Amino acid sequence: MAVLVQGKSVLLSSKAIFTGINKYNATASPADIFRYTSNHPTAVASILDKLSKESGFQPKKNGLYKTDNQFNAFKEDVKKFKYINYLGNHTIRLRLWGNAEELKKEIVGRYSPIKRLGWDLPSKSVIVASALVDQIPATADKALAGNWTVALVALHGHDDNRIRVDLTQVDFQLYVHTDGKAYITGDDAFLREDSYDVLYGGLIANAQAFATAYPKVTVNTLLDNLTTA
Repeated sequence: MAVLVQGKSVLLSSKAIFTGINKYNATASPADIFRYTSNHPTAVASILDKLSKESGFQPKKNGLYKTDNQFNAFKEDVKKFKYINYLGNHTIRLRLWGNAEELKKEIVGRYSPIKRLGWDLPSKSVIVASALVDQIPATADKALAGNWTVALVALHGHDDNRIRVDLTQVDFQLYVHTDGKAYITGDDAFLREDSYDVLYGGLIANAQAFATAYPKVTVNTLLDNLTTA
């Protein structure tokens, strides 16, 4: 069980996405999910689903979180997993104009993910920006005004069956007008991202043990579980 990493008081929304190629064989045995790289999107989904439950990060079940503690705990558990290699993190300062669409353009223009040496990763900036900004409400109750974090769990699959995981968040202030319309304040926001490269050799070498430790969860199920209802 994860130990909660104390963070800040916010309203935290989450979304999860998968981009790229998923060649998963639905008839594969539990061990074969980890043994064959073509099934690794499902293998990684199975691992992340269990880590999210152990850390208490269950956005579909729990809705908006009032702190970022559970998301921080989930990130720590992912970082500690032996065969998910931590590539590093970076922070991008974003300029806001009180408009979600402008924030999306700002992310698209400035998003530059960490790259693994020798692997040219497409930025997928439009997909990432949309998945983050689309979580910002256009209308809201006054109680939802204040500090917000929109989080994104992104799995990226590639032709060589390598899987990359990016855990991204954007922190900003939300203002709710008396007419119920919600705005992001015209100030700065911060995009923070932790990036990981899944070490497929470790999944293959431990296929039998991992099949028992991490019950199969499909990519679509993971995406649903990690998206705020």
